[in-house]
Order: sequence, then C-alpha cells, then structure tokens
Amino acid sequence: MNDHATLTGRNLEPWRASLAVALWLDEHGVPGLWQRMESLSVAYQSERPDLEAGDLTALVVLALAAACAGLADPSNRANLLEDTVHWILETSEVTAAAKKIAAETESTLSPDQIDTRRVGMVLNKMRIKKPPRPGGKGRRKWEVSPSDLQRWSLAYGITLPEQLRARDEPSSPQVGTVGEVGPVGTWEEGEL
Repeated sequence: MNDHATLTGRNLEPWRASLAVALWLDEHGVPGLWQRMESLSVAYQSERPDLEAGDLTALVVLALAAACAGLADPSNRANLLEDTVHWILETSEVTAAAKKIAAETESTLSPDQIDTRRVGMVLNKMRIKKPPRPGGKGRRKWEVSPSDLQRWSLAYGITLPEQLRARDEPSSPQVGTVGEVGPVGTWEEGEL
C-alpha cells in the first residue's frame, strides 16, 4: 500500500487502514476503489489547511517559513542540504509573521489569540533550539535550521517557499517504501 500512496508520514496515517482495505478490495473484485479512495485522501490533504485554519502550530510553521524565506540567501541554496545554515529569529518576528498570515488567509484565530507568549510556547513545543541569551536577559530568540523547517512543513503538509528549497529537492514529498501489507485472510468467490 505504501508503494502506491501519494501521501506520506503524518498525512498518510489517518488514511492507512482505509487505503489498505481499498487496495485489497480493488485487487479482489471492486475495481477502481483504490483510485477513488486515493484521490479522496489527496484532495482532503490539499484542503486540510483551510479546514484547520484555527491550528496555531500550523500557523507558526507557516510564519517560520515566511520569516526564514525573507532571510534566506537565494544564491546559496545548495547549503540548505546541510544543517550548517540556520536563522535566528525573535519570538516577536515569528508572531508578526503569524498575524500577517492569519489576516491574509482569513484564519479563525483572532489577533488576540496570536501573541508572543502563545507563539513562544508553540515554538518550545516544536523543540526549536534556543540560543543562549547573554546573562539570561534580553528577548527570547530561536535558532531555526532547514531540517526544522523541512520536518515541520512535511508534518503539516505545507510547501516551503522556493528560497528555502535546495536545488535538487523536489517541491513535494516523494513516496518511499515502508513495508508491505501482509495477508489478511482468505477470500472465496461469492463471499462479498
């Protein structure tokens, strides 16, 4: 089933059982079921950001990508393959980007719900690195790496801006092989 599915990772998980059954039925007398279910899963995932417009974590991932894209050096995209490149962002910068994106996308989150405290908690929950602050004072900053952006954008089905993609990196995730669906049981003609 994993060889056939377009979705990967977290996006595939809720669909895995349904798609496995659809593939099995497709192979055993219900033609076209796999393709219909596969199309439905991909269509749902493409609409998911609209359906989950109130998800602060997804909004923060979009804000991180937007803020880092503004700082990225487009002439040096080959270095994005390595984790030596990173961006240092203040919580207030990420919050401002999140508020801007929320306004542009008509998010169900109100501007009052998007504040530096909440955004900081989300960044902490995402385990984004915090560089040390001199004397423990000053504004909280976050060290964002290309792998952080890649991991979180993949988890939330978000396409990274062009400036943040390495030259050889595909614009959408590639399907890999995780394993095979084993036999479930026997089926005799006429049992359906």
